[in-house]
This record gives sequence, C-alpha cells and structure tokens, in this order.
Amino acid sequence: MRCQSLLQMAMFCSRREPALRHSRMLTDHFRSWSWSASSSVSKSGSLLVPQPVQQVAAAYISITTLLLSAHHIWEQADQIARGSGLLRELDSAVGPLSLMSSMSALVRYARHGLHWIRLDTQKRR
Repeated sequence: MRCQSLLQMAMFCSRREPALRHSRMLTDHFRSWSWSASSSVSKSGSLLVPQPVQQVAAAYISITTLLLSAHHIWEQADQIARGSGLLRELDSAVGPLSLMSSMSALVRYARHGLHWIRLDTQKRR
C-alpha cells in the first residue's frame, strides 16, 4: 500500500503545475462569475457552466484525486503496519519512507525488504 501511495504521489507531483493552472483558472472564473446573470441559469433553474470550464474542472479533479488517494492509502498502510516488526527494522536499516520519498528510496526500501524475506525463507527450508 505504501508503494501504491508513493506512486500516486509521484503521479500527482508530475501533474502539479497543470493542477495549479487549473485551480487559478477555476478560481478566476467563479470569482468573476455573476451569480445574478440570467445567462448562467437555464429555464429549469440549473446552472449552465461553459464547456471549457467543465473540462478544466474535470482535469483538476482527476489530478487532485491522486493526492487525496495517496494520503488515504498512506494512512491505511500506517494502520496496518503498526504491529509489523519487519517494517520497523527496515525503517532503522534503510530509513523510513514518507509520502515525499523519492522513487529511488522506495526501490531501495523494497529491495532491502525483499532481500530479508528471501533470506528468511531460505533459513526456514
């Protein structure tokens, strides 16, 4: 779960600049939008949002969902890992992972853990 979380965080980070641009555009749009403008409300009373704004909002939600999901999965992984001696030992040997860890730190952590698991499996045979 930590791997999945870090991968989602990396995907978010690679899309951070477009997310910031989308956020500014949406903020500007809704700031300048007149709530009383009759052209913004359909005859049924529902809001009419221009297609480009809808597309930007959808892209923004898609990108920010990566961040929210990464945090959610990380918290779940922390709860599961609380009793794990292996992860505590890995943290002391390799250094703990965080949501801001690099992909190389994740690979080093996973390789080290897999190496220990292989050694343990060989001892049991």
